[in-house]
Amino acid sequence: MNRVDVLAPDDRRFDVITGDVLGDIPDDELQAITTEARAVTGAPTAGISLVLQTIQYFRAADGLPSDLGHVRAVARDTAFCQYVVRDDAPFEVLDIPARVELPQDLVQRYGFRSYQGHPVRLDDTVLGALCVFDTQPRAFDDGVRGRLAGLAARAEARLAVLAERGQELAQPIRAALQPAISALHTRLKPLRPAVIEARVAALELEVVTNALMRRDISPAVVENLAPALSAIGLLQDRLGALETATDQALRGVELLREIATPASLSVRLIELIEGADAIARPLTDAVGGVRWRLPVSDCAVALGRPLAVAILSTTLSTLAGLIRKRTVDAQLSVEVTRIGSELIVEATSPRMRYSDGQMVVEALGRLGVDASPARVLLTGSAVQCVLPVVAASSALD
Repeated sequence: MNRVDVLAPDDRRFDVITGDVLGDIPDDELQAITTEARAVTGAPTAGISLVLQTIQYFRAADGLPSDLGHVRAVARDTAFCQYVVRDDAPFEVLDIPARVELPQDLVQRYGFRSYQGHPVRLDDTVLGALCVFDTQPRAFDDGVRGRLAGLAARAEARLAVLAERGQELAQPIRAALQPAISALHTRLKPLRPAVIEARVAALELEVVTNALMRRDISPAVVENLAPALSAIGLLQDRLGALETATDQALRGVELLREIATPASLSVRLIELIEGADAIARPLTDAVGGVRWRLPVSDCAVALGRPLAVAILSTTLSTLAGLIRKRTVDAQLSVEVTRIGSELIVEATSPRMRYSDGQMVVEALGRLGVDASPARVLLTGSAVQCVLPVVAASSALD
């Protein structure tokens, strides 16, 4: 039995994952805890895990096999920390192959034979475990168990600091954004009913004008009314476009409000695309829209939603705005692929110039991308945004 998932769907753990808890940048104190766990037990591998929806992510680890150390995650149904989360209690396996009811994938891939894990909590919610693996069958004595429990408590204290620190850093940004978002919403909201009233008035005017033209009136009057009727039709089209644009703008403002509120340092790919697409749409629609090519399954990106959406929407908006100056027939193409623990978002257009890509890279630099785990690259014919991935998630709808 290679894979077993013992956890029911439960989003409560994600409610307390805020700030830097799920960050991708290594934390020295958490790393030191895992190093000490190895020393205390003599085990070759130790980690601090966060058990997510479909994966177990190592927030810190020491001694992971090379490929696992690069990805820092395993599928949840192959992991043993899920039992710690399920029971909210330490979990120990003396000889994994002898426990046929347990998942055996990690035994077959990495030769792990024994396991000891202690709960790591945040706000009284078990997020994962401080765990050690050995490649030999073994028991852990009470002294070792006590030392590991103490290290788990230190990990809990550090995660609490990371959660608060991330919120403190995000708060000034949200405080600065909220007044501007509220002002936009205040100005846009009355526009929609006004546009609808104008469309109704234009329709009434069109009906009256058509009725007049059907009456027995002089050719001179008909000649004067015909251009008026054409102008009313054009007005109807423009008002319809304005209503659509207003709806899109209001949706964009609502998305900005949502983006500016959460402090979580991860965002699902599908949510990232929906947010960025809505914000950039006024410019991308002007050049024919965006053709998306997405991976088969969704995943979670290890960036705060504000930064992740800003990166993608800025890429699309800047590129579309530059191309629009030359042509309106240059649909953007965005291909999203996952390679290991990274997501490659490549944006291009048949009319894109290398100088356009340089300006997009400069715009992203002003967002502070260089100071984040994300990277931006310029190839000969495309802009690539490289985003870190923390978790596989459910399939795209």
